Amino acid sequence: MGDPKQEAAPCPDAMAPPAPSRGIVDFILARADADKISARQIGLLAGITRARCGNVLHRDPAKRHPLRLDEINTILDVLKIDRMEAHLANELLAADPGADERAILRIVLLVSEFVRGLPAQIVEIVSHIDGLELEDIRPEHGRRLQTAILKIVHTQYRDLAARREFRIDQEGL
Repeated sequence: MGDPKQEAAPCPDAMAPPAPSRGIVDFILARADADKISARQIGLLAGITRARCGNVLHRDPAKRHPLRLDEINTILDVLKIDRMEAHLANELLAADPGADERAILRIVLLVSEFVRGLPAQIVEIVSHIDGLELEDIRPEHGRRLQTAILKIVHTQYRDLAARREFRIDQEGL
């Protein structure tokens, strides 16, 4: 056995700083690109100095400074991004850091449109079903509803793809 005082050399990868993760700033930049608004314009509209804006909205996550909560809220307001969209984008980026920004924009808009107003609609449905009370609703029902909804989404998009393929085939005739 070797000398207990002698330690193994640390792995070079263990000494490297963690890779910067993607998050709300990446979504903000993608949304700004889609709306054709520069980071400088965002800074002007949000009242953030040019230097600070360049630091917090840097394209390279490793060079980015953290945003303060008031800055995030102001920038979201300037870009007309609601908090639900911001949360969904954060969730998507955390689940798939390599996700394409355009895909994230589309998914966020789809899901936020679907969820907007949903709680009130569920309350309305439950109030119109005889023998069912709001107390009967339990958190575990959410997973089953999500599974059912995802089956519907899968079917709808599969049908859309089939119609598109059919249309492309018909145009080739």
